[in-house]
Amino acid sequence: MAEFIFDTRKIKPLKDVHRFRPAAIHFEEHKEYPQFPAGSMPLKRYWDEEISRSIDGYTDHGDYIPGYFYFYLNYGRIQKLETRGKISMDGRVQADRVEGFPSYYDGDYEYFMYLDEAEKRGKHSCVLKTRGVGFSYKGGNMFNRNYFLIKGSNNFAIADDKKYLIEDGLLTKTWSMMNFIDANTPWRKRRAFKNTDLHKRASFEEMHEGAKIETGYMSEVMGVSIHNNPDAARGRRGKLIEWEEAGACPNILIAWNVARQSVERGHATYGLMAAFGTGGTEGSGFLGLKEMFYNPRGYNILPCQNVWSKNAGPDSVCGFFVPAYKNMEGCMDKDGISDIPKAMSIIEADRKVIAKETTDPNSLKRAIAELPLTPEEATLRITGTIFPVAALEDHLSYVETHPKEYKDNEAIGRLRVSSDSGDLEWVPDKNQRPIYDFPLKDNKNLEGSIVIYEMPQRTGDKKIPWGVYIGSTDPYDDDESSTTSLGSTFIFNRLTERIVAEYTGRPRTAKEYYENVRKLLMFYNAVCNYENNYKGMFSYFENKNCLYLLADTPKYLKDTELTKMSGFGNTSKGVRVNEAINRHGRELIKTWLLEPAVKATSGNILNLQRIRCIPLLKELIEWVPELNADRVSSLSVLMILRESMAKIAAESEKDEPLIDEFFMRSEIFKQNLAPENPFL
Repeated sequence: MAEFIFDTRKIKPLKDVHRFRPAAIHFEEHKEYPQFPAGSMPLKRYWDEEISRSIDGYTDHGDYIPGYFYFYLNYGRIQKLETRGKISMDGRVQADRVEGFPSYYDGDYEYFMYLDEAEKRGKHSCVLKTRGVGFSYKGGNMFNRNYFLIKGSNNFAIADDKKYLIEDGLLTKTWSMMNFIDANTPWRKRRAFKNTDLHKRASFEEMHEGAKIETGYMSEVMGVSIHNNPDAARGRRGKLIEWEEAGACPNILIAWNVARQSVERGHATYGLMAAFGTGGTEGSGFLGLKEMFYNPRGYNILPCQNVWSKNAGPDSVCGFFVPAYKNMEGCMDKDGISDIPKAMSIIEADRKVIAKETTDPNSLKRAIAELPLTPEEATLRITGTIFPVAALEDHLSYVETHPKEYKDNEAIGRLRVSSDSGDLEWVPDKNQRPIYDFPLKDNKNLEGSIVIYEMPQRTGDKKIPWGVYIGSTDPYDDDESSTTSLGSTFIFNRLTERIVAEYTGRPRTAKEYYENVRKLLMFYNAVCNYENNYKGMFSYFENKNCLYLLADTPKYLKDTELTKMSGFGNTSKGVRVNEAINRHGRELIKTWLLEPAVKATSGNILNLQRIRCIPLLKELIEWVPELNADRVSSLSVLMILRESMAKIAAESEKDEPLIDEFFMRSEIFKQNLAPENPFL
């Protein structure tokens, strides 16, 4: 069976749309829903029909709207705009926010049809949207439909921070609509046991054979914060799980996959999950939403035909996108169909004014991202990054589309001590699993593996001169952690200016990680700079009599007072990082990335085009201050060591060079400097 792909172009516009709002229209005219004698058959038939329409959908003359949409149009209460006064010369008009029933809009119809298809097909949904289109109201009304009409249903609102739920957030709007339905319909429910800002359950106390028990409809809506704890999403077996401000949730991918286990069994899906995020959201969490939006199949999200991106191919899919030209106030006809050309002209005119009349370079970016016309505009980075993103993206694209030159040539395995010679030897191991994903999709299989891009080069006597290779480590101390922080180590060839090996992961214990790092450093005869904020690495190497493998704290950092050495723990090895150190390290990374590659066949080839580590490229591209980018942190202290050794070399008055000149003259070294393929 061919895969179903949702296509908004196949959604037929509806006419005479007020026929889908009969209950709301009656309430607007009479200030109440239709009234019938208590206990009468007309009363029962009317409300039974309303329940049926709200659960199964409503079809009129062959035109269908989903149940969630019917309930929203007829029982939802939102803040909507009501214009007053005359339109000014620039098209502006005064308006008030008033409470009322939602109008029928074609963008809402398409969205609820998308949800309907997703639920019926055992899929979930992901939405990237423009700002101010009322998704909290839509989501809150969906909770109320289940709470009032589906007995025993469990419904969860999940966010990184509870402020997104209760500070004019999703649950605040849910409770407001809940009060309206309690007051104006026969579906009202008592809430004697759970009736808080984060949790409401339809139940009450009853005596049963002399014992007090909780009974009632037993449906509920609960808010869950997963801040720094994605496992908090576990066990939420819900009819509906909504992810509020998913773009502001750093652990969305892990939490999403954790929650899937609570609503799926094998090929059966018995709960709908809906994630939505707003364009212009800043921070590391937006990376996860972007991943889900552009790769829906990997998260059991119903894919949409990408009809919104300018350069999308015929096979391009994504999540559901709500552009700024949909549902724009003042740009709708009587049937709720968007006047796209009119909306586009208003948006473009506003952008021109912002570009001309503001001096803040980010003002236009922010306006574009918050009122986007395409998914690419919605994911536009507002504050920018220190790294050359465009060049990094070009190189990543090349690396990923040329696996025979890159990924297939990686050496994956482990290091062991030879029983014959006692030397370290490399052992290829197909069972090792390097971590390529960024951001991480779950918290499983985080052990990682050593990946070698270039084996250590040796002189004629099979020695590796000291100073050719240097290393770096962003360590960790905790054997167990609720975060996704990993240890990350690089080995760098100072002569070729290339990263030759990487090891990123989190084995069962920190000691296992340190031991693998120790072996890797010995294998390359490399000295390692590291973040010494944690004491575990120093202690481990000290116990192994291997402190010589750890770099001394760079003198130039002390001289320039970039680092302030505190009075606890080791202060002689590695770097005690702070914001000044991190900023300095990132500047050094940027400088190295943009420097011409050593002995490249073309002077236009940069160091960044020598990078073979795919996840490092991804981290550099997506880096923002809030991002947990372990590889970038490791590369930062690597560049600090590189800078320190360059300063020592420049200031040295010794006759002997820091690197063996025989090695520099050797044929091996010459080959290493000038590979046939400039991208390897």
